[in-house]
Amino acid sequence: MAAPFGVPLPEAGGSGGSEVKTLSLTLSTGNFKFVTLAAVDSKGVARSYYASGEPVYLKVTIRNDGAVDATAIIKITDVDTAAVVTSIGTGVCAPTASLTLDPPPKIGTMPNRNWNLKVEVTP
Repeated sequence: MAAPFGVPLPEAGGSGGSEVKTLSLTLSTGNFKFVTLAAVDSKGVARSYYASGEPVYLKVTIRNDGAVDATAIIKITDVDTAAVVTSIGTGVCAPTASLTLDPPPKIGTMPNRNWNLKVEVTP
C-alpha cells in the first residue's frame, strides 16, 4: 500500500524508523532594472510631443541584476484605460549585463489625447 507523498511508511515488523525531510528550492530568475527608457521617433531621437496618429517608439535598455541568464518581458499599459498597449520579449541577458532593444520598437500610434503609459519589465 502506498502512502501519500511525504508520509513515511512504517517498516515491516518494526516500529517505523523512517525519516522524512522537506526541501524547498527557490527558482533563480533575472532581476531586471531599467537603464534607459524614453519615447523616441523612428531614428531613436527622444521626443515628448506627438501628433494624433503619429507612430511612437520606445528606447529601452535594461540591466539584469540577477544571478542567471534570463529573458525579459516589457509590458506597456495605458494607465487611463488599463488596456495593454503591447508586450515585448527580449533576448537573453547575462547577469550584470545590459541589453538594448535596437532598433527601438514601435509601441503604437499616439491617440487623440495625452497618453499616460506604465512600463514594466519582468523576467
